[in-house]
Amino acid sequence: MKGFARQSPPRSEMRTKAAYQRFLAQSGLSEFDVPPIMPMPLIESAKQCWGKSLPPDDTWQQFLSSLESNSNVLIEGIAGSLEERLSSLGAPRTPIPYYAGVFPTNSFNAQAVLIDDVALILIDTGCFSVLEALILLWGCVEDVQESLQRAAKIVVDYVDNYVAPEPTKYDHPDMHRDGYKLLAYSMIVTKTEEFVIGHELGHLRFGHLLGQRAPGTGGIYTANRSWDDEISADIFSLDLLTHQRDGLDLRTGCAGPYVFFATARLLERVRQRGSAERLSWTDTHPPSIMRAAVLERALSELGLLEIADLGQRFNWWAEECASLIERS
Repeated sequence: MKGFARQSPPRSEMRTKAAYQRFLAQSGLSEFDVPPIMPMPLIESAKQCWGKSLPPDDTWQQFLSSLESNSNVLIEGIAGSLEERLSSLGAPRTPIPYYAGVFPTNSFNAQAVLIDDVALILIDTGCFSVLEALILLWGCVEDVQESLQRAAKIVVDYVDNYVAPEPTKYDHPDMHRDGYKLLAYSMIVTKTEEFVIGHELGHLRFGHLLGQRAPGTGGIYTANRSWDDEISADIFSLDLLTHQRDGLDLRTGCAGPYVFFATARLLERVRQRGSAERLSWTDTHPPSIMRAAVLERALSELGLLEIADLGQRFNWWAEECASLIERS
């Protein structure tokens, strides 16, 4: 969670955000529909736990205050940090101005689209809310069977009824007992979100959006991109999260892509037992199990597979959750 509100944004940022706001309006939406970064109960626990141990400087106070902002503040911060990361590695700036923000619908999807003369990186509410719910249940609830049962209910309700998980559905007393554990698994949430945004940023940088524009009526559309485009964007994002990193930052950076593909695979398996037409990202993307295999091969070639243990543990947990649902 890196999203800090910035004062006096450059004119180009104001222009791209205006395009985003117009895009929402075309679908009868606005930023008022964008959810907060964290559920209020967890914000209060975070302030109580972290506020006692974090340095009392302006940066951390700004961080704690930012948790009450809407999720666009987080996404803007992640996109900004990824651009800074690219700059530090000697890469040129992204060739097209863009804005990264939430598209407040419950789909498990993310999309980069062209509108007017700018690009929009749009993350559906359902994508990040499902990821956050599952990661915190997996990491913070000590009773594994209870975490699996709670997760199974959330996944079934999401796949069958298109209902994104409300904080009350996954908030648990264990999440309030250890502020450091909550912080650690919140880092994995952020790394997973970084991977998703980095993937869409890869599409922009590779020119995958050329000739593809969003419809004038708003709404995320089905992009006509090849599987090779999707795989190359995956590898771009993985490199961005892991290159010249070390320690916990590298370990959680390796976990983020694993967690995303394991969650997508879980939803795919549950979808196959019924007819959930809304979860149709597999029509335009390679199967998650294939993307995960490419990820593992890339991590192995980088010598990073041994420190991908957090992601591998989540993958096991997600497989157990899918099996539990299939047996029910």
